Amino acid sequence: MHCDVLVIGAGPGGCAAALALRQAGWRVILVERLAGPADKLCGEFLSPEGVQSLGRLGLGEALGVFPRIGELLVSSLSGQCWQASLPNAGLGSSRRRLDALLLAHCAAAGVEVVQGEKVRRMEGNLAEGFRTTLKDAPLRARLVVGAWGRQGRAGKKGELMALKVHARGQWPGVELHSFPGGYAGLCQVGGNEMNLCLLTRVDAFRRAGGDCRRFSAEVMSQNSLLASRLEEMSPDWDQALAAANLTFGPSALALDGMLLVGDAGGGIAPLCGDGMAMALRAGELLAPLGDRFLRGALGGPALSAQYAQRWQGEFRLRLRLGGLLQRVLMHPGGTHAALTLLRRVPWLGQQLFSWTRGK
Repeated sequence: MHCDVLVIGAGPGGCAAALALRQAGWRVILVERLAGPADKLCGEFLSPEGVQSLGRLGLGEALGVFPRIGELLVSSLSGQCWQASLPNAGLGSSRRRLDALLLAHCAAAGVEVVQGEKVRRMEGNLAEGFRTTLKDAPLRARLVVGAWGRQGRAGKKGELMALKVHARGQWPGVELHSFPGGYAGLCQVGGNEMNLCLLTRVDAFRRAGGDCRRFSAEVMSQNSLLASRLEEMSPDWDQALAAANLTFGPSALALDGMLLVGDAGGGIAPLCGDGMAMALRAGELLAPLGDRFLRGALGGPALSAQYAQRWQGEFRLRLRLGGLLQRVLMHPGGTHAALTLLRRVPWLGQQLFSWTRGK
């Protein structure tokens, strides 16, 4: 068995790359280790840039079912709040629902979707092609795109951890609430269902005995507005998804000749709400270069170099600013000072939106 492109991982980045390369006329196989769409640890806010990417990929008409998110509220531990309208509305969607939509669109476009399988070993390079085994049969591919998410990222271990759970509630915008050692985000993902996703330092969670309910009651609830939200939502912490040793920022964009998209290549601070949009956009950036490579108009080294150049040009500024804003929001005093400044200088908030959304 052979194909032009093998994409490993069917999240937003992998699906975007698979769709765009299939639309260019290539035979694409998309492999997902899970047997079907599942909940993922994600803030589940799709920024306007992500909405635009999905429109370019042909999914625009399908997005009308998702809640529209046009307002932002940020609160500090001291009780100070700052509210603003987003320059353009985003959408809220559970990853289970969005991934199912993307996979269905891939299959309808002619992408060969393989679910419930792992690609265990890869050999080869861009010059000679790649060799692996899929469903106990040999498979050759000319180009391999890695979209396997954060679990495949190399590098140092971080001091941060995240928790995510769905709970009942209905607020019109996206919210960020600072608490000692971290922050929580709230986003409506459909009907009466909210996404509650938090980032905190591992040591802070350990001091609460590693217990979600105790951490919620003793640490998160020190923010009075967040405490009222938690009381109304009554999250079932037994259903929470968790991940530790998290780092954010750029990572390697190539691994053994495979080009990486989504969190496999780098992740932005969650408070920016741009993770899914970045993954989709990375797939879009890679596709035309991959098309040129497959047509023989671009060599392997040039493909890797130009992809890295375009990726950095698109995302470098927002990654740096996102890291800075995250450090501020994780410090109670810093959050209070930042919100005071934003209230006094209204245009600065809109400028921050712009800086975290482009070059």
